[in-house]
Amino acid sequence: MKIKYSNSLIFLFYSLFFLLLFLQLPINGNIAGNCDTWYVIAYSNAYLAKLTSFFTGAEIGSALYPIKDIYAYGESAIGTAIIFIFFKLLGCSDVWAFYGFITVLFSLTAFSIFLIAKLYVQQWWAALFAGLAFMCSSFTFGNIDSPHTVFFAPTFFAFYFVKLFLQKKHNYYLLIASILAGIQVYFSAYVFLFGTIVLGLLVLINWSVLRLKESIIYWALALVLFLLITVPFFNFYFSKMAQPIFYNPFDSVLLAEAHSLDPVDFTRSLSDNLLYAHQPMPSKTIKKNGDLLTDYGYTYAPIKDAKFMQGKQAKTTDEVRYVSARRTANIGILIYILAFIGLLMTIYKARLELAFIGLAGLFLAFGPVIIIGDFLLPSPTYPLYTMTSFFQVLRVPCRAFFLTLFSLSILAAYGLSYLSKYAQRKNFTLPPLLFVGLASILFMIENISFPLNAFEASKYQTVPTEYQELTKQSKKNTILILPSEVGIALGKDTESLCQYNREIIYMNWQNQHQQNILNGVNGYFPRNRLEVQKLIYQLRNNPGVVLSFAKDYAVSHVLFHKNMLVYSYEQEILSFLEKNPYLKQVKNTSNVAIFTIQTTSSTEKP
Repeated sequence: MKIKYSNSLIFLFYSLFFLLLFLQLPINGNIAGNCDTWYVIAYSNAYLAKLTSFFTGAEIGSALYPIKDIYAYGESAIGTAIIFIFFKLLGCSDVWAFYGFITVLFSLTAFSIFLIAKLYVQQWWAALFAGLAFMCSSFTFGNIDSPHTVFFAPTFFAFYFVKLFLQKKHNYYLLIASILAGIQVYFSAYVFLFGTIVLGLLVLINWSVLRLKESIIYWALALVLFLLITVPFFNFYFSKMAQPIFYNPFDSVLLAEAHSLDPVDFTRSLSDNLLYAHQPMPSKTIKKNGDLLTDYGYTYAPIKDAKFMQGKQAKTTDEVRYVSARRTANIGILIYILAFIGLLMTIYKARLELAFIGLAGLFLAFGPVIIIGDFLLPSPTYPLYTMTSFFQVLRVPCRAFFLTLFSLSILAAYGLSYLSKYAQRKNFTLPPLLFVGLASILFMIENISFPLNAFEASKYQTVPTEYQELTKQSKKNTILILPSEVGIALGKDTESLCQYNREIIYMNWQNQHQQNILNGVNGYFPRNRLEVQKLIYQLRNNPGVVLSFAKDYAVSHVLFHKNMLVYSYEQEILSFLEKNPYLKQVKNTSNVAIFTIQTTSSTEKP
């Protein structure tokens, strides 16, 4: 019996599936990541506060004060922020808004892959598997802490319409594809780059059937639309990067190497995987690989003052989850078996398209070098990383493996379709939905952790009540919040609270109390954030440095959060503040101590 389906039912299925899968997060007060996930929350709420102030005229203050355009120092992804804001406008808390947000991202991307797979594979139920395979792989869940980088829906919808253009020759499909490909940059610049590669390969492979002469006007119009959409984005970011205030504390090549795939990563699984053992990447492995790169001949020029941005280093045996999870490339055996069968059995043109896309992803994912044990093999891209600034923007090359995963997912759908037909020829009849259901369950057993990797968020989503001491004042205050480290060394980043995400949580609180704060982080930094951190380090030995905060940044209050300690030594900071003659304690609770700055030392008073 042939089972009828509709695209709306398929999207509904994906939505219900991911609603159920991710429900375990909000009911436990958790979110799916502890670094870039907080970025999504904090920066989306910042966009919402700015939007609200447009209508109310209220002054909302700023994080990273005194700069105003905090969005210019990293990938703030206004497109994905709109999705998060939608759920906030419905009255959701940050935790529940993230739940709705991540469900939409996963459902839309899975559905876009289904549409593409349906163009390659006859059976809709096999195409259904392709969407599940891509979004439920351990690699996708390993990168879920950067939600914008798993959201390929605009790019994949563009791919779908280019394929329709190639099949049906309707020129308006080309225009739709150019618009979708362009808007992807506002959801993720990384995915935009990968999408441009995928669409470029698709066009090149089908060059002979493009009908360029007949459709030249539409091709030109498509290019103009694409540029009109994307140029403002790049102008905004590149103009900011060219300014002296822009500060990059990272060595781009070493960073890219740390975030590139190596052969060992294809055995790496997340914690709580149902089948495979977790293989974390300790800090000493990252250091060793960096040393191999410098031994090979890469000249590392220390970046001035970068030490002030690092925070507490991870212990050599500790996992650096931000790196380790993103390199989780063990996606099981089943998908490779099905994809191999699909590669053998599919038609030549499809085989060519998917093979080239998959290989391109793998090529880029290996980054500047490939490391096997103590042996380093330079990648063909190595000279491009060392000699061009363009490739240095690709700081996390392993994300290109998503292109490989895309090809594998569709080829696996081919393989599943072929096996079903083969079973029917052998009189082994199995209902298609049961067949795809069994394959999906086996795939998920190999890939999904249970429970999902999660981090506590409910206790950090709401600004402490002690901030009412400041918000009840009519004037806008400028605050220094302690303890504070930029924390790019990512010590203790396996826990719900680390030095790095603590700064993002402070930024999220700023959206609620709307006072100016010096704290905050982004993918890159304004130079004033570096100068602030230098002054913070002087607080222990130079009490008078608080006057510099008052003079240079108009700081009126210093707050110390007793319940936001990551390391025990941070407790000592409170003692230094209490003894500082230029600080007056005006409030002290079990959670927060609030000080005002006084220009005259208490020891100098008569």
